[in-house]
Amino acid sequence: MFSANVHQEALKRLMKRLRAEKTQSKLSFLSDVSREYLRCLEKGTKKPSFMNIINIIEASGLDLKETLCDFVDMLNEENQKIQNSAAMKYILDAKNIGKKASRKSERKSPSKKI
Repeated sequence: MFSANVHQEALKRLMKRLRAEKTQSKLSFLSDVSREYLRCLEKGTKKPSFMNIINIIEASGLDLKETLCDFVDMLNEENQKIQNSAAMKYILDAKNIGKKASRKSERKSPSKKI
């Protein structure tokens, strides 16, 4: 299962690819959705229905099966990016916690003066 951020970023990439094929007004006319709705999809502020995605892909002139397979690849890539960033955050947090603990132990240990 993919998070909302993963879907949003993959959809933005898909819309960018579809827009490379036709203008926003042509896509709007051929797919029977408004230009404003397409703009919202490009920004990631709206979530399209599956029917709308199919209509927009077909209107762009791209192969439906290939484009949907590419979209799944985009979802996997975006998911991997988020997982990698979460793993890095976890590692950095663990390092910071370790540094804080060692600083506390240094402060607590009494220094002997001779």
